[in-house]
Amino acid sequence: MYMRKELEGARYSNSALLENNSNLQIEIESMNNHIRVVSHQNDELTKEIDQFVQANEVIRQRLDRKNRVKEIRDRNDYNLQQSHAKVSHSRSPIRH
Repeated sequence: MYMRKELEGARYSNSALLENNSNLQIEIESMNNHIRVVSHQNDELTKEIDQFVQANEVIRQRLDRKNRVKEIRDRNDYNLQQSHAKVSHSRSPIRH
C-alpha cells in the first residue's frame, strides 16, 4: 500500500512538472515572438533614424551660412576677375 501511494505521488508530481514544463515552453515561444516583433520594430526605427540623420545633414549643409557665403564670394571674385580680364583685354591697343 505504501508503494502505491509513493507511485501515485510520483505520478502526480510528474504530471505537475510536465504541465509546468509545457507552460514554460509556451512562455518561451511567446517571448521569442515578442523578441522578433521588437527586433523588427528596432530595425524599422533604425532605418527611420538613418533617413532623418541624412535629411538633417542635408539641411544643415544648406543652412551653413558661413560656407555658403564663402562659396558665393569666391564665385563672385572669380567672375569679377574674369570680367576685369575681358575689359582690360578689350581696352588694350591692337599691336601688329
